[in-house]
Amino acid sequence: MTTETADLTTAALQVGAAFELALTPHPALAERLRAITNADDDQEAAATAALMLISAQSFISGSIPGSIPDLITATHPALPAILRTRWMQMDIHAQGGLRPLAKVAHRIIQSLPQDQQADRALTAAAETAEVLGTSLHTDPAAGQDHPAGDALQHIPSDRQARGIFHTRQASADLLAHLTLPDDVLEQTGRPSVDRLRIADYSCGAGTLLTAAYRRASQLHHTAGGDPVSLHQRLLRKGLTGCDISPAAVAITAHNLARMQPNLPDVPQGIITLEQGPANPGQPPRLGALDLLDDSSTNQAGLTAGLTAGLTRKRHAPHSQHAVLMNPPFTRPQDILDPDVKRALYHLNSTLGARSSTSLAYAFSMLAIRKVARGGSIGLILPITAMEGAPPQKTLHPPKNINWQNFRNKLTSKFAGVTVVSIANYSEEHSSFCHNSVTADVMIVGRRLRRGENQDDQAT
Repeated sequence: MTTETADLTTAALQVGAAFELALTPHPALAERLRAITNADDDQEAAATAALMLISAQSFISGSIPGSIPDLITATHPALPAILRTRWMQMDIHAQGGLRPLAKVAHRIIQSLPQDQQADRALTAAAETAEVLGTSLHTDPAAGQDHPAGDALQHIPSDRQARGIFHTRQASADLLAHLTLPDDVLEQTGRPSVDRLRIADYSCGAGTLLTAAYRRASQLHHTAGGDPVSLHQRLLRKGLTGCDISPAAVAITAHNLARMQPNLPDVPQGIITLEQGPANPGQPPRLGALDLLDDSSTNQAGLTAGLTAGLTRKRHAPHSQHAVLMNPPFTRPQDILDPDVKRALYHLNSTLGARSSTSLAYAFSMLAIRKVARGGSIGLILPITAMEGAPPQKTLHPPKNINWQNFRNKLTSKFAGVTVVSIANYSEEHSSFCHNSVTADVMIVGRRLRRGENQDDQAT
């Protein structure tokens, strides 16, 4: 953990405690904040809200008229009211990649009570943002994502128990290089790097997508391409990212937009896909896993809840030239919502696995569904995904039969399959992720083109 991440995490927890105290007498507002932050409890929701407000204020402070530092120094009596007004106006004044952060900040302010305890928490958030100041202004083009992404992963929650782990930066860079090789244009048949389509359907705070952007930028530069053209096309048409957390999606969009901070472009395909109850009479939403269902009924339900960022063309089968993911290892039985739990059990069964298999299996099948012929998948999966097939007849088949269908597709539809693992006696140190106690593997493969024979062996 960097110093910037540690400072921001500590600040978010301290200010979050004040927000949690303010929300205690207001259960309806607390529930709304949990939905915005995709948190399981009030402590996680309050700390995440504090993190987003501090991050937004540190960047947007200079773009809105009026001096917050002067007001803080003078202990201005109207400061809380001014702060509420400024944060509510952030999405009006914010430019380019700041807009996603501003929109989340706006929603958070709407979820806070109008009382003295909340005012004290807001003042603390503003003061903290001014103290941290430019230390949060990292350079994503140089591999320095906004520390809010890492800080989000260090807010106490049951994320680890649910099998949700944050990709290490070095792991993301390695996976991006393997998934976007030097001959990616030859393999995919695209005329230039800025015509590639790259997706992460469980993007979290965007570590893999920003790594993919940097790799694409490197390839584009080597070919003599224009970085401005690459940035504009990737953000408008080339990059797709989905997650169930609005806060994580905002951080992802922010980091991608800041790759060229002087340009006004906002990523068009980085969106929140909800998981949870849908409208009466409709099945529950399953986040990006809804994209496995191409039926007209499901597409109508998806379209009703989306912006223009996820067009039919963008999420059609075989539409992506690279799919990178570190999907959640969560098991359906660990999902709290009973309707979502039943829907995930059913989805696993329809995809050829036991109903209790982790969501990583369904996401891996989604990657296979979306990758174009000649394109590549790059996945971080539990190590059981690559354990050998069980005997044909056995009284007690091992658990790894859950992944047999995935392995069958790898061997029949992909070439040059590469499996990377970390050799260590301890599972805790055999992972490509932060705070993981589960050994995992990195799997990369190129989907066979039409009429191509599979003459390349797995390595």
